[in-house]
Amino acid sequence: MKAVGIIPARYGSTRLPAKSLALINGMPLVRHVYERAKQASSLDEVIVATDDERILRAVCEGGGRAVMTGAHHRSGTERVAEVARGLSAEVILNIQGDEPLIHPDQIDQVASFLLAHGAVPMATVMTRLAAAEAANPNIVKVVVDQDGYALYFSRAPIPFIREATSDKRQATSDKKQETRDLSPVSCLLSPVSCLVMVVVGITGGVGTGKSTVARMLKALGAEVIDADELAHEALRARRAPWRRIVRVFGRTVLNADGSIDRHALGRRVFQDARARKRLEAIIHPYVIRQTRARLAQLRRATRVRVVALDVPLLLEAGMRRLVDLLVVVNAAPPVQRRRLKERGWSAREIDQRVKAQWKVSAKAALADVVIDNTAGLLKTRRQVADLWNRYLVRRRQRG
Repeated sequence: MKAVGIIPARYGSTRLPAKSLALINGMPLVRHVYERAKQASSLDEVIVATDDERILRAVCEGGGRAVMTGAHHRSGTERVAEVARGLSAEVILNIQGDEPLIHPDQIDQVASFLLAHGAVPMATVMTRLAAAEAANPNIVKVVVDQDGYALYFSRAPIPFIREATSDKRQATSDKKQETRDLSPVSCLLSPVSCLVMVVVGITGGVGTGKSTVARMLKALGAEVIDADELAHEALRARRAPWRRIVRVFGRTVLNADGSIDRHALGRRVFQDARARKRLEAIIHPYVIRQTRARLAQLRRATRVRVVALDVPLLLEAGMRRLVDLLVVVNAAPPVQRRRLKERGWSAREIDQRVKAQWKVSAKAALADVVIDNTAGLLKTRRQVADLWNRYLVRRRQRG
């Protein structure tokens, strides 16, 4: 996965025109920011986004990369967005162009957090507020909940007494700073997200019991998104994926009513790795788009606190970034094969399906939680209950 830092730099700054080119120890301010950002180990690339050729030259002459953007942007974020649209990166960091002393570790912390928590759309860093800075409108304040999720931001002191004199406001801020349990910022450089829903990715091997674990989480209160159901939607007649499948594999994979014969298509692709890759290139983008859309819909439903994504090929399809917690369901190979045989699969079909996926041991090495579904439902249910209580129940109680 790729992370890119973009530094917006405008020549016509309102408070200090040409601020980006102001010399600090003989070097333009924007170059200081660029050099600091380049020290961040998590960034694959750093780019300065500017509307002025003088800034462009200052960066490029120092060996950096800068690109020209439109002059119509109302904010640095809009300027960053213009550049980001032309990049293929999973994480974009908006690095303030007037922070010549920014610490690379701060950049690394945000980038690493976003790379590891794919379902979180936005994050920032915060630090403890000094009492003397509480009334400074140039310092943005944030209120967070007990898990570090942002509730709201303000340039005014929090709480702000609108009718009070400046002396009284300062006294209130001093008192708040002295009382630690009332301080809205309780931890140093903690990632802050605007999201309150946790997404659990459930994956594993074929026949290990992923759907069983998903149903158990649903019984505890989670919403479930089933990738297999989304894939079946993609196969419905006349949809775009259906048309592409017919174009690639021919009408021999169709039933008499025009629907996809999933068994015929399955036999074909699991005998030919190339054909399987072509099918995955059609199905996976559809499943990912639909999953993103449903997650966005569930985020708008404030009652939802936990979503379980039941995705057999979650890692193979590159969907790790969509989940906050990765759960891999495992089962002993003899148990796994017995379950698949009970489905009516032949030994050859079992071998083909197992070989088409990553080894479960490789998935388990990337997991946050591994659930062993070998010894029966009772033991599996206990592990799911432990997962719920240890990782998820606090988020559910916040609602």
